[in-house]
Amino acid sequence: MENEQRIVELLAETLIKFDQMIDEQKQTNQRLEKVEHISSSMEHSLISMDNRLEKLEKGMSKLNLQTAENSRAIFKLSNEIENIAHLHEGDMEMTVFYIMELGQKLAEMKVADKSEVNEVKGCQSKVWMTAHLENDGVYFQADSNTAITKGLVSILVRIFNGQRPEDILNADLYFMKKIGMERFIGTQRSNGFGAMIKQIKLYALAFKTQLAAN
Repeated sequence: MENEQRIVELLAETLIKFDQMIDEQKQTNQRLEKVEHISSSMEHSLISMDNRLEKLEKGMSKLNLQTAENSRAIFKLSNEIENIAHLHEGDMEMTVFYIMELGQKLAEMKVADKSEVNEVKGCQSKVWMTAHLENDGVYFQADSNTAITKGLVSILVRIFNGQRPEDILNADLYFMKKIGMERFIGTQRSNGFGAMIKQIKLYALAFKTQLAAN
């Protein structure tokens, strides 16, 4: 009887240990499932992060290409104006006539826009300028009451139309000093030309701030 009772006790102890082992195995499996879930979540997060980084890199690459294209466009037009000036070097009358011809090609500005609000301060003649943002590019409209000044502002409109605000702000119109523009148009008109550039860059700064806020 004692042997039978001992066997029953051993069986009971074995069953209890077996149940404990099963419980421990369940807990281990649950922990493994949690680890796998965390690992899977981390993997998805890393993939998502990689995708975002890839998109960001592509966006930056596209932005850099756009900036380069805009810079090239500004350089090309500036260089073109410089070349024309060199062709007429020594002939002020021809250079001034060329500038006036450019003014004739300027798009017509609405009469309503030729108001005091849109006047460019610091010009010898009256110059009006407006600007609007379209597809991240700035587009200008301008006019003047004199042919030579209209030609000067048309140069700037031609150079900067469609450029991004940041590219306008970073633009260096080196051709002005290189061709000695003051020799052709005089000191006062050169100062007025500088005032037009300042107004264009003020518009660009305003639009850059607007884009950053959005």
